[in-house]
Amino acid sequence: MKHQLLFIVFMNLFLVGCIAKPRGTYYQPFHPLGQSLSRSCDHNSNKERIEIPIVEGVLLHSSLIEENAGTFVLSISFVLEEGKSIRLLSDNISVQTNGNKPMIYSLKEWQDGVLVGGVVKQNYHEMILTYNKSFGEKVNIGANIGDTLKIEVPEVEISSGRIKLAPIEFKKMSGEVQWLPKLNC
Repeated sequence: MKHQLLFIVFMNLFLVGCIAKPRGTYYQPFHPLGQSLSRSCDHNSNKERIEIPIVEGVLLHSSLIEENAGTFVLSISFVLEEGKSIRLLSDNISVQTNGNKPMIYSLKEWQDGVLVGGVVKQNYHEMILTYNKSFGEKVNIGANIGDTLKIEVPEVEISSGRIKLAPIEFKKMSGEVQWLPKLNC
């Protein structure tokens, strides 16, 4: 009985401290190896990023964000820890919307073909922030992308061999409500 009462008190505190927020329309990323992360403090909580671990210390990040009234920007990058490196077999990504003919985009950051990881240090208000080196860029996809967007990245070569990732898919979502702690942002 004591444990049940304690549970009810904690649930009430949790629910009183939360608010329901409509998410609006957004694109949810999917990949068999990836994990989708929400940026809940953004407008309508509608920005999702996918993080795909390729091997230990090597990640692929991607997000699709609506910028100005229907114009979409795709962000895609490899993040490498210090001591890690990969060789890309191409600097192109293939972007396909609603099953239409794929568009090919070349990424300047990937032109050298070999990406070598490291640690980046940044001074921010007398604090030193450190993070792993990132290689990627933002690509303007345009407007009217429809309900689905599929991205294919080039094959990568790592010391353990060649790896061809499955495509990243973004699917249009809407009508969801998300519960957020009031002090979350």
